[in-house]
This record gives sequence, C-alpha cells and structure tokens, in this order.
Amino acid sequence: MRIRPTILVFGLAGKPVPDLVQQWATEKEFPVEILDRPDEVESIILRGHPCFLVVDGDAPGSQGPDLVRHLKSDSFTAIVPTLVLATQHHPERMRQWFAAGAEEILTEVFPPEEQRARLDALLVRSQRDVSVHPSTRLPGAPEWVRGLINLRGTLVTVIDLAVRFGSDQRTANNEVGAMPAGII
Repeated sequence: MRIRPTILVFGLAGKPVPDLVQQWATEKEFPVEILDRPDEVESIILRGHPCFLVVDGDAPGSQGPDLVRHLKSDSFTAIVPTLVLATQHHPERMRQWFAAGAEEILTEVFPPEEQRARLDALLVRSQRDVSVHPSTRLPGAPEWVRGLINLRGTLVTVIDLAVRFGSDQRTANNEVGAMPAGII
C-alpha cells in the first residue's frame, strides 16, 4: 500500500510553518511534518519519499545547507526536491543554497501568486521524479514497478498490470484467474 507523500519542514527551531506552505499543503491535502534534526530528515526520506523538503533559509549556521548537500550527494535521497524559504533575498546566500543542491528558493522578491505557482511546479517535478515504490526503493520508478529479477544474467522489470492500467485488483484476478500471470 502506498503512503501519501508528506511535506517535510526542517530548521524552523520552534517557529510555526510559514503560512504560504501551510495553506498550500492544506489545499493539496498534504500532511506537513516538522523535523529539527538532519538525521530525522534523512531517516524519513530513506523509509518513504516525501513530496518535497522545505528548509528554513533564515536559520543561522550551515546546518540547512549541509543537510541539503548531504542529501544531494546520495542518488537515492537526491531525487527529493528541496525548497528553501527565506524572508530576505541575499544573492550570496542564494548562491550557497543552489550550490548545496536546492531546486527552488522562495523569498519576498516573488509575489504570493508566483510563490504558489512555484510550489505547484515543484509538486509536478516531485510527482515525476520521486515516484518510488516503497518496497522496491527504485528511484524514479512508477508505483506499478514492483522490482527486478535476474533471469540468467538479464535484468527483467516486474510490473503490476492491474495497478498500471488502473484495474480493480479483484476484477483483474477474476479475469486472469487466481494465479498470477507473467509476461516476459
């Protein structure tokens, strides 16, 4: 069973989730989870990909950029898009965030409508790039890819046709029979 993607928020240090993110997440029916430690963020990403990660760009120190750099250094965690929220636009700080691997930075420079549009675009990228089945952990694989098998040295993708074509599992079983069918 697929878990609904969550928006992770890191680095708030006791502050509430910014209104823009909270309102947008509520409209999209995405749960928001606030995390204070980098190891918690990495653990959740490794267990099941969130929709994306929001990092407080105003937090002092290098903990935020270091976390982003660490996540982007691993091919499995790197596919989770990272959004940095900052109240002020500082070009040098923006350069540091992009160098760390952030996909998007929202500051006061952008009007609220554009910020929401950028969140929508990040969601589209997330749904495209973070489509990973939790049991196979294949990055970039759609939910209907169940895994890989090795047949005499050839890797073959295992797919669930009922999920792929949107069939009800019971209907698919009745049409094919109780036995799973394989197509190679």
